[in-house]
Amino acid sequence: MDKRLKSALKQNFTPPAPQKRDKFVNNISYPKAKFSSVFLSQIGFIRKRVWVVFALCVYFAFWYVNIAEITNHTISVISAISPLFILCVTSEIYRSTTYNMDELELTCKYNLSKITLMRLCILGVINFIMLLVFIILTRNNDYGVLLSAIYLAVPFLLSSYLSLLIISKIHLKENIYICAGVCSSISIFMLNGTYSFIYNMEYIYLWVIAFFTLSLLLMHCFIRFIKLQEELTWNLS
Repeated sequence: MDKRLKSALKQNFTPPAPQKRDKFVNNISYPKAKFSSVFLSQIGFIRKRVWVVFALCVYFAFWYVNIAEITNHTISVISAISPLFILCVTSEIYRSTTYNMDELELTCKYNLSKITLMRLCILGVINFIMLLVFIILTRNNDYGVLLSAIYLAVPFLLSSYLSLLIISKIHLKENIYICAGVCSSISIFMLNGTYSFIYNMEYIYLWVIAFFTLSLLLMHCFIRFIKLQEELTWNLS
């Protein structure tokens, strides 16, 4: 079509501005699920393998400390478990993109950013419970509860931060394999007895610095990851 004709049609047949649009949209009949109901329903969407891996990790830690009664390198062995569980959690977070469901979820009342945030909160609670169980199991050692908590938390925070950073920066379905390599490397490093000297008291300040630094980095990466999900700015809410 001629450009001048297009321009003339646009000038002479401009549609009127919509009236009472907000009232019309608010009166649309659609399922108005409560936030709490949607949040609780997300527990059912978490795959069974996450719960199975969680149970296996806790059972292994309990067996290692109380049944096998192996006292050598207890902290390093238990702390090597958390990166492997983080890998399982990362695959769960990235499931929507893996199965090409992110576009569909973005058009829902509770879009992808909200659904992701709900799942992150649920998985975060699971991670915290597991970490708390590990701290309780390893409380009777020469380090004490506080140091044990820091020793166990640092590998957990490091694997969480790097995994979240990878899925935020690298937009490929195969990035889960990169996360697998990173988490496995952290676990292997923790199990390597060659570096057991890092648990000496003279290095405690490095652990404390690493703990607070990784906590801040993980928080920043978490906020950035949620913002990346907010690709659509409209919904019916």
